[in-house]
Amino acid sequence: MSSNRTELQIMGKRISEIRKSKGLTQKQLGDLIYASDKTISKWERGIVAPDITVLKSLSDKLEISLDELLFEKKNETLERNEAIAQGINIYTKKAKRKWIKLLFIVCFTLIFVFSTIYFIERKYRWNVAEIELNDDISIHGYIITNNEGTKFIIDDVLYYSDKFGMPGTSEELQISNLKFTIQIGEREIFSDSINYDSEISLHDALDKFYASYEFREKISNLDYKNLIVHFEFTSTKNKTFHIETKLFK
Repeated sequence: MSSNRTELQIMGKRISEIRKSKGLTQKQLGDLIYASDKTISKWERGIVAPDITVLKSLSDKLEISLDELLFEKKNETLERNEAIAQGINIYTKKAKRKWIKLLFIVCFTLIFVFSTIYFIERKYRWNVAEIELNDDISIHGYIITNNEGTKFIIDDVLYYSDKFGMPGTSEELQISNLKFTIQIGEREIFSDSINYDSEISLHDALDKFYASYEFREKISNLDYKNLIVHFEFTSTKNKTFHIETKLFK
């Protein structure tokens, strides 16, 4: 026996010799034990050991004992204790390889899952800044940001000044159009315009105003102080007026 021949190769050679002595091809033997001829070939070449669940069936079809299948005889006398140790060694190594492979897969999966969660959490975590501005004009809303972009929500606007007439009086300004713009300094980042089917008072138009807008740019905390809200409205007499204020003061 060559010193560099592994135990699997020895077992594989035994399977091959016994199969051939029975006049069976690899496919015929595979059909008898419900295995493919490629699997039989791997056994006989010493690449893998037969699964422990098929050993009994394999020995039965080859008409040999498990001892003869698994262990090499010495001087035609099987030394059982040595044979058992040899068999345990073969399947212990096989089991170890399976456990190492499984452990590697589990570790890789855990690393992948936690890395993905960390990436998603950092990429899509929302930071929320509440807008509470009270002056001549009261604006309430939110600026929601993450690494993907920014979302503006303006959900409440009240105008306190009587510059455009007291609410509910005949002096109150009636408008036909309202344009809303958000800027960072001089740069416009959002604009929307509303045309009214019939005249509406400025205070009512602002009271009913709602805006929600997303864009793929992250606004840093340093930019908040440069955010400007601009209202432009056209009266029913086609005069244009403006209200402008910073969102954060």
